[in-house]
Amino acid sequence: MHVEVRKITDSELLREIIGFILDKESTMTLRKAYYSRHSPARTQMFLVKMIIPTEVSVHLRTHSQVGQFHYVSSNREDWSGNKPEEVNRQTPVRHVMLLNAEHLLQIAEARLCTKSLEATRRVVQAITDKVEEVDPDLAARMHPKCFRQGGVCYEDDPCGIHMLMLRQVAEQIPERFYRDWRNDFLTKSNPEVK
Repeated sequence: MHVEVRKITDSELLREIIGFILDKESTMTLRKAYYSRHSPARTQMFLVKMIIPTEVSVHLRTHSQVGQFHYVSSNREDWSGNKPEEVNRQTPVRHVMLLNAEHLLQIAEARLCTKSLEATRRVVQAITDKVEEVDPDLAARMHPKCFRQGGVCYEDDPCGIHMLMLRQVAEQIPERFYRDWRNDFLTKSNPEVK
C-alpha cells in the first residue's frame, strides 16, 4: 500500500469566497468550516494518489459523486501485462482521487466504521494520517459516522462502539438532569403519562 495526499487549495480561497458573498472580509477558519460542515469547506481540494488492492479501489469508487474524480489503472491484460488468471481482488492498482474536504469526510464516515472491510479501513486511516500532515483541522474531523451522530449507529448489525460512546456521554450527565429530561420527554410525547 502506498498513499500520498497533496492539498491543492488553502484557507485563503475559503475566506475569499465567503468574503465576496458577504461583501466583507471573512475571518472563517478551516476548523470552523469543517466542524459546521458549511458548503465553503468544499473549496478545499485534495489530490490523493494510492497503490492499493483492487477490492479497496472498488470500495472507494462507490463514493464517487459530482465534483469527485477517480482515475484507476486497468487490470486489462493489454494495458497492465497481467494475465487474467493472475488478477484477483488483491491485485494492486494505481488509484487517484481528486476531491474536496466534504468528500473526504464522507469517505471517512463510511470507511473508518469497524463494519467496513479491514483493508479499506487501513487505506482510509492512511489517507487520514496523510491529511493530518497537510490539513490537521480536516483530519481531526475524519471519524466513523457514529462519532458525528453522537454515538448513534444505523447499521443492521452494529459493532458496539456506539454503545461505549453513549455510555461515556451518559456517565457525564448528572442523574437528576437526565431524570428531569426523561420525565419531560415522556410527558410531552404521551400526555397521559404523569
